[in-house]
Amino acid sequence: MKNLIIAFAVLALLTSVAWAGIDRIDRQVSSELEMKPTRSLTYFYDGADDGTPDPWITVDNTMTPQPIRWHVTTHLVAYGTYAYFCGIEPPAPELTGDLNGDGGYGNDWDQWLDLPPVAGITAAGYPMISYSHRFDMELGFDYCVVEAQIGGVYTDMMGAGFEHTGVSGPGPDPTWQTMVAIGWNLTGADDPLIARFRMRSDPGWSDADGKYDSNCGAIHVDDIRVWDYYGIVGTLFQDDVEDGIGQCSYSVPIPTSGAGDFWHIITQLCHADSDPNLWWCGDDGDTSGYLGVVAGIDNSLFTPVIDISGALTCSMYFMEKVFFPFVDPQPAYGWKEIVWFDGLGYELGYWGGDLVSDYGAPTACYYAFHPDDDWTYMLPASTFQYEWRVIGDPVVGIPGFPGVDRSSLYVDDVWVRGLDVTSVEESSWGNIKAMYR
Repeated sequence: MKNLIIAFAVLALLTSVAWAGIDRIDRQVSSELEMKPTRSLTYFYDGADDGTPDPWITVDNTMTPQPIRWHVTTHLVAYGTYAYFCGIEPPAPELTGDLNGDGGYGNDWDQWLDLPPVAGITAAGYPMISYSHRFDMELGFDYCVVEAQIGGVYTDMMGAGFEHTGVSGPGPDPTWQTMVAIGWNLTGADDPLIARFRMRSDPGWSDADGKYDSNCGAIHVDDIRVWDYYGIVGTLFQDDVEDGIGQCSYSVPIPTSGAGDFWHIITQLCHADSDPNLWWCGDDGDTSGYLGVVAGIDNSLFTPVIDISGALTCSMYFMEKVFFPFVDPQPAYGWKEIVWFDGLGYELGYWGGDLVSDYGAPTACYYAFHPDDDWTYMLPASTFQYEWRVIGDPVVGIPGFPGVDRSSLYVDDVWVRGLDVTSVEESSWGNIKAMYR
């Protein structure tokens, strides 16, 4: 009986150890943080207090034209022989992350497939654009939309939630989809119609880095048709690309001469947080008080590359203020924010209007204090960097609010902090753990 009791005791001990071994990882991490002797660190702080830009980095992205990726192809075409394709066909040695070897697309693309001007839109009862398509892109971050000019400004005609992103078709692999009797409404577009397909990708997760290995993305487009759903004017434009050339053209939103680098530190008490100095993306020489005259602006503001080696947690706080006119549908100007870990970027979002700071009161001075953004789930990592990127319409730049001094985007008081364990503490902790194994 004694031996039986001992056997049950050993079995209970082994069972408890087994269950402990499959405990949730996040509970283990939480327990480790609670028990380890940690210290709080400020990895980086800058409030632009001294008025100097170093060691921040500003970049005029328009100084480096990107290659044009739209072209006519026979690769993976379903309807006829030819189609338009925004991507790189295999073999694609520049796509170093193309793990399945079938080609695809890269990071930070902004590619346009431009229709020729189409007259007669206003005479149509219900003008539409229809087309066939096949796509494979990172869901929610890389996408293609149809844009048309309204009042000379390119506007997304598809609306939020309808952009082409992820994988086309009902299954896990992309399939061709065709819109025969439906399409996107072009009511309100300028006449003649100036329209385009615009494919955009964020700075990370594509066939270029292997974080998203597409099935030969980004997108194919075929059988483009502009027509009147009510049949008053019939078909206004049709392009099936079967001549191997097509009627559309290709472009990118980057002027080869550069639009200029407009991020700089200014002194303005109303908009600043900790002191009168803060970052602003704008043209001091623009007497209208905002960016309006700067067409095609594409400027990035980067924090320094911050060493977070050994960080157990990582969070970031900053103040930003936004004065962008917002209309619906979203126009072709706005700003995006990107977080970088170990040199790999992850786009957090793209916004096209005054959604952050002044809550519809364009003459007020409200601040947007960001609570700590927790990036602990991205650890372990050696480096951290944050980017704010202002993008203007190629024609009108970024219109401003009447009566607002210096519209656009402001950034101040950036603080990156976290917890780590010193090498001495880590060694001591290892000895303590060894005693109880």
